[in-house]
Amino acid sequence: GVDSSILSCRQGGHKVYDIVYAGSISGRPGFVEVIAKLSRMGLKIGVAGNAINEEINFLKSLRGVEFLGLLELKEVALFLSSGVFGLNYCPDIYPYNQQTSTKVIEYLAGGMPIVSNRYEWMNYHSSTYGYSFIDIDQLNSAKDLVATRKMVIDEDIAMNFEWGRILDKSDFIEFLQKAAMQHLDIR
Repeated sequence: GVDSSILSCRQGGHKVYDIVYAGSISGRPGFVEVIAKLSRMGLKIGVAGNAINEEINFLKSLRGVEFLGLLELKEVALFLSSGVFGLNYCPDIYPYNQQTSTKVIEYLAGGMPIVSNRYEWMNYHSSTYGYSFIDIDQLNSAKDLVATRKMVIDEDIAMNFEWGRILDKSDFIEFLQKAAMQHLDIR
């Protein structure tokens, strides 16, 4: 799910970056190489997340890349709205390729088209929700970075990714109340 503030990204915002990435950097083999590839295309890239010093220094050495470090939750929506595309990168190895990508869900909720590598979860999620994305391996120049309507999901669908709606649909509060009542009955 996503924080409701992410939905505000759909209202636009001043675009500073061609591509933004918000997520973990360390422990993501191949990520810095993807950023380097995008940098060589002359793209302006904003990167936010947790990284080790070696990764930070490498990212800061790349032309057109701005490393912002960890962001507070209240800063994430503003950061995402400053980008045209959202970048997702996941090593196509188990168990990573099976895990839900929160950043993809944030980008979709924020009305952003996605640039990603192809892997099992990404292929499944995009086909389930009916959106397309630009495959990093097919991206050869900045001119290939063109969004289509099929890349941005409808706002009504995006709103279903908001945590409040997810919890309402799951009847989580009711579950907790029943569990508490059963616990009391046992004693």
